[in-house]
Amino acid sequence: KDNVAKKKLATTQRNIYSTAINYNLNQHFGIDFNLSNYGTAQRAGTRSLSDTAKINQISNSITLTPHYNFIKGNLLHNFILVMGNQALNDRNKFTSTYTDMKMKYANFIYSLMNMDKKTNYNFGINYSGSKTESGEIILNGISLGAGKTLMKDRMNTDVSVSLNNSSFNNASNGLVVNASANCSYVVSKHHSFRTNILWLNNQSKNIAAGNSFNEFTFMVQYNFTF
Repeated sequence: KDNVAKKKLATTQRNIYSTAINYNLNQHFGIDFNLSNYGTAQRAGTRSLSDTAKINQISNSITLTPHYNFIKGNLLHNFILVMGNQALNDRNKFTSTYTDMKMKYANFIYSLMNMDKKTNYNFGINYSGSKTESGEIILNGISLGAGKTLMKDRMNTDVSVSLNNSSFNNASNGLVVNASANCSYVVSKHHSFRTNILWLNNQSKNIAAGNSFNEFTFMVQYNFTF
């Protein structure tokens, strides 16, 4: 809670509750459970607050993640299923029409690592559905990725691409494409570099579901460790 000195125009209070449970049946299979609840509310401070602008929201999230892995020869197989539900409940009747949101998602990921060649590959299937006052947006598609460690573990490289079909209120809305390439290199004990290239192409036939756009991002990062 802020406004300890009682000099602000409004007092904002946040209540955060979260729990995590991780259970491993054996060295191969385990399951994780996460639950969180975030509440934010305002009340008058030095001045009265307008009901139309007052913040009173609760955001909650539930995630269930079973995972299984095994090693055969020099290959490490890993299977992960991520299922979750998120919701934003706006208790302000003047703004809830624009902010209320419910979302559910499920992602399955299979990864294969060759420990001798220091390469890894991954394949994923994903689904997400979100509901707002304007309608329901559903994304479903696949993702592919690969990576390799080079130069005596001093360089790590990976590339990935995902393709998702978008629908809005049960009508096809377009395709969403994500692609990325990353490379990190350790020069010495204290110096390292990392580059990231990201490309996003979002197609949207219905403006109520968002605008179509292209986005390209290039980042260079230098790290100094002491």
